[in-house]
Amino acid sequence: MFVDFAEVARTLVRQKGLQNRLETAQVFERFLQIIKKQWGEKTGGEVAPISFSGGILKIRVGNHILASELRLKEYAILKEVNISLPSKGVMRLQIQTI
Repeated sequence: MFVDFAEVARTLVRQKGLQNRLETAQVFERFLQIIKKQWGEKTGGEVAPISFSGGILKIRVGNHILASELRLKEYAILKEVNISLPSKGVMRLQIQTI
């Protein structure tokens, strides 16, 4: 009998209530990949996702200039996140500066 490991893993994740955490981790990872691709490793280190809930991705940014750039490119960033993770439904960024 063949057991599909991926299906077993998905079932366990749902049963253990880990689905939200897994989805949040996927959104965080994809978001950071996009930031590092567009602005490089150094700038990517100044951006940190904080939480994801209700379609809102909260992020913390190290400076006001970068925060302004992210606000200007918010639509493009969200589009790229949602293309790769369509079921997650990231609708907007909530940007906080330190």
